[in-house]
Amino acid sequence: MYFPNPRSPAATDVALAAGLTQTAAIIISRTQSEAALRSSEGRLAKDLASMSELHSVVRDLVGSSEPQALYDRIVRAAALLMRADAASLQVLGPQDKLLRLIAHRGIPPSAVGQWEQVSLKDAGVAGRAHAAADRVCVEDIDTFAAPPGETLVYRLANFRGVQSTPLCTHQGVILGMLSTFWQNPRLASDRELRFFDLLVRMAADLVERMRADELLRLSEERLRQFGEASRDVLWIRDARTMQWQYLTPAFENVYGMTRDEVLKGDNFRSWLRTVFRDDRRRAIGAMRRVRQGEHTHFDYRIRRPADGMVRWLRSTIFPIRDASGAVALIGGIGQDLSELRRTGLRLQTLMEGIPQLVWRAVDGGQWTWSSPQWTKFTGLSGKESHGHGWVAALHPDDREAALLSWREAIQTGNFAIEARIKGTGTQYRWFQNRATPVRDELGEIVEWLGTSTDIHDLRELQERQRVLVGELQHRTRNLLGVVRSLADKSMRSSTDLTDFRGRFNDRIDALARAQGLLSRLHDDTRVTFDALLKSELGALGGRSEQITLRGPADVFLRSSTVQTLALAIHELATNAVKHGALAQAPGHLHVTWRLDHAGPEGSPRLDIDWRESGVTMKARDVSDLAVGSGRELIERALPYQVGGETSFRLEADGVHCRIRIPVSSRHPETSGNG
Repeated sequence: MYFPNPRSPAATDVALAAGLTQTAAIIISRTQSEAALRSSEGRLAKDLASMSELHSVVRDLVGSSEPQALYDRIVRAAALLMRADAASLQVLGPQDKLLRLIAHRGIPPSAVGQWEQVSLKDAGVAGRAHAAADRVCVEDIDTFAAPPGETLVYRLANFRGVQSTPLCTHQGVILGMLSTFWQNPRLASDRELRFFDLLVRMAADLVERMRADELLRLSEERLRQFGEASRDVLWIRDARTMQWQYLTPAFENVYGMTRDEVLKGDNFRSWLRTVFRDDRRRAIGAMRRVRQGEHTHFDYRIRRPADGMVRWLRSTIFPIRDASGAVALIGGIGQDLSELRRTGLRLQTLMEGIPQLVWRAVDGGQWTWSSPQWTKFTGLSGKESHGHGWVAALHPDDREAALLSWREAIQTGNFAIEARIKGTGTQYRWFQNRATPVRDELGEIVEWLGTSTDIHDLRELQERQRVLVGELQHRTRNLLGVVRSLADKSMRSSTDLTDFRGRFNDRIDALARAQGLLSRLHDDTRVTFDALLKSELGALGGRSEQITLRGPADVFLRSSTVQTLALAIHELATNAVKHGALAQAPGHLHVTWRLDHAGPEGSPRLDIDWRESGVTMKARDVSDLAVGSGRELIERALPYQVGGETSFRLEADGVHCRIRIPVSSRHPETSGNG
């Protein structure tokens, strides 16, 4: 507070200054509390967004067959899940060991060419990830021992942080690389990597499937060179004799037999011998119906005679009539479902590998399938969970709400509820249950795909945060009281406003340093005495050659004593710098401390010995010290506020102060906040 002309502050001026200080402290405290709450909510929102993105990717992978659209979908999801500025998907050439770019997002057009072909021979990020068959994360490419050319590429693209993760088959074969880039130095969090790894699994399966499809397409192209355009097995049988009259070369690829081999003799019986025994009755029945004029289809399995490989086929068969209308021929299309079945198994494996409990349901919450994760957690088998059997795993108080939400979901097309689910031999845990409708071509809901995500720990963290906010408010009120007391004491000992400002600011700075130590700590740690002492002496600029500190480094202070003890150390240090051992050339400050377990009921106490020597005591300084606010703080406030024992003496060559206070009885990792 400043005045245009010299004057002494009036009582209203002082009251105004104190009021402004108190208001500012309240605003700062409230802002910090709100920021902490927003941070927790933000983390939950990010997790939910990541899970939603993965569900969306699964739907897109199942619903689309256009390779480039699927690759673009993968890189878009990678950038979103990793909060990255760019992402790239590269596939590995089996012969030349080059990574070829097939999809990217966010890479500047001028730099895309540098990623189109990347050699694995260089010891760059992708090369090291391939060599280690594991992810490589680089926080800052400028500090990474990369080849000069690669470092230049990243700089031209304005990228600093990068990670590359190999895409591996289930057999461990590396197919390519999924990478993300940041414009600023950054490492992905564990939360981000957990969701990203699920996307990597999807991407690997997609690339493997597309590679298999590509090989199949090449094979079909060779077959088309023989004059056949269909990838399916096309055939025609005589309706009376059931012998093949026409058979495409695709048969050889599916059955592993030449057409010459299968067309010999009674080829209907030789074909039946390749069909699984359990499926033969179905095949014969379908043929009989077609001979009677029906159109039909059936699925069946064959075992190839040459190598014993099992394949799934779907035959669509139909009657071909002659001029009289009689069924003369039977036409058929044999579709190989093996790859589709394997893809389905991969998706099922993926669903069974994610940490969520996965399930499928129809309208009204009638479950039709549940994943092994559900059975493992609840102990309910798939059969026991079918229909509304899953409700038995919910807490009784949550069951009605869950069923009501399902009734509403039929109208809204959305199911989401938090409920408690009981695990085997455990207590109930909170889960977030969400389901997405699967619609047909007409937009009608045919089923629901749902997950149950464990949010029990998150809810406990939120409750813990609520308690911490309450504790923060309590500490804030105490802190305001300390600030007011400092203002009063500084005012009483000040000669004018300038003097008051200096004294008050010094004490506020000491208090701020103590708060800084407290705020940098986690919930399971404490402030140590040596850290507090060194912080205060360092802030006041004491010369190290005049200071001797001796004592254990692991004396943990109670949080409730830090502020008051910090102010007491500040007063002693300020006096030493201005008038005592640190203000005079021959002076020396000795601070020793030890831990004494001889307190009441064996509780530990910290003994602090502050001794100055080599000081020429001046009359004025002695007078100030004898009645100063610092001495009042040591002799009155410490005993009253923290239960300490103190002594303060002005000896012939300097100040000698003894402080004995209770401290934490256990290591902070095993004790509360005391």
